[in-house]
Parts: sequence; C-alpha cells; structure tokens
Amino acid sequence: MIVVTLILSIVAWASAKSKLFCDLACAHDYVPVCGSNGQTYDNKCICECRVVTFILSIVAWASAKSKLLCDLECAHDNVPVCATNGQTYGNRCLCDCRGATFAHKGVCKADAEPNVDDSTTQAP
Repeated sequence: MIVVTLILSIVAWASAKSKLFCDLACAHDYVPVCGSNGQTYDNKCICECRVVTFILSIVAWASAKSKLLCDLECAHDNVPVCATNGQTYGNRCLCDCRGATFAHKGVCKADAEPNVDDSTTQAP
C-alpha cells in the first residue's frame, strides 16, 4: 500500500510540474487536440509539452531518489573500495549500488582517503 501511495504521489507531482511549465511555455490559443491518453488539451503545444515534461520530471525524481536510497542502504560500513572509473567509494555496497565496477579494495591510487561526505571522490 505504501508503494502504491508513493507512486501516485510521484505521478501527481510530475503532472502538476509539467502543467505549470507548459502553461507558461505555450501560447494560450484554443485549438483543442486529443492526446494519446484520451485527454483533450487546449492546443498541440500543450499536449506535446505535457508528455515530455512529465517524463523528464519522473526521470529526474528517480535519479535523485536512487542516490539517496544507495546512501541509506549502504552507509553502514566505511571500508573504501576503488572502482574502474577512478572513484573511491565508501564501501563495496555503494560502488555496486551506484552502478560502478569494482576494481580493488582500498582507495584509488590518486586519492589520499575517500570523501565520506558524498561517498565518492574523483581521481585527477
């Protein structure tokens, strides 16, 4: 039930965000068009804009939440590992959760110690 409520909240947020943006970005000509979802929009610009901004809002939200979920799920241990991308992660879980490929235990050679605040550091 919590997952369904969360999904509905995300959809409502993205829908409201896309409506506000498109209402500002598009002309207010009233030439009604029917969207593929069966909903009537005031004009073609608003119809197309709502679809694009809705999808982009969902993608942006998911990206931000996945980093937060990785941090919450993996923040228990401070056992630095180096990934093939040259970044040091606070632990193997963070490395895997962020989609990086594990290279070896310990900090990356260019790093003195991992950046514990954001769990990664970039090699120069």
